[in-house]
Amino acid sequence: MDNVLLIILASASLNAAAGYKDELRCMTVNAYHEARSEGKMGALMVMDTVMNRKASPLYPNTVCRVVYQKIQFSWTMNPPKVRNRAEYNRIKKLAVEVLAGKWLGISDGSMFYHARSITPYWAKSYVVTKTINNHRFYGLTEEKKE
Repeated sequence: MDNVLLIILASASLNAAAGYKDELRCMTVNAYHEARSEGKMGALMVMDTVMNRKASPLYPNTVCRVVYQKIQFSWTMNPPKVRNRAEYNRIKKLAVEVLAGKWLGISDGSMFYHARSITPYWAKSYVVTKTINNHRFYGLTEEKKE
C-alpha cells in the first residue's frame, strides 16, 4: 500500500510540475510577444493583466487558457517565432516571480491593454488604470465588475 501511495504522490508531483512549466511558458511567450520592447515594467504590467484575468470569474482560470482564449492577444492568431533568446530569458525570470506572487497588483486591476498608437472601439467602456511606455492599461468599471 505504501508503494501505491508513493506512486500517486509522485504522479501528482509530476503533473503539478508539468502544469507549472506550461503556465510559465504561456506567461513568458505572451509577455515576450506583447511587451519585449517595453522594459521590465511593461512586461510586468502585461503579466499582471493576465493574472487579473485568471483570477476573474469572467475569464478562464489558467494562464494558458487566458493567453490562448480566442481573439484576446493578437499574436496568438499567427504565432511568430521567438527570435531574441536573451530577451525571452529575461522575461522568463520575471514570469517566475509573477507566478510566485511577486508583483501582483501593480497594474491596479487592469484587465485589458492596447498600444497607445491605436484607439480600439472598446477603450471608452473601461477605466484607464495606467499608461506605461507604449501601452495603455484598463480596468473594469464598477458596473462591469458585477
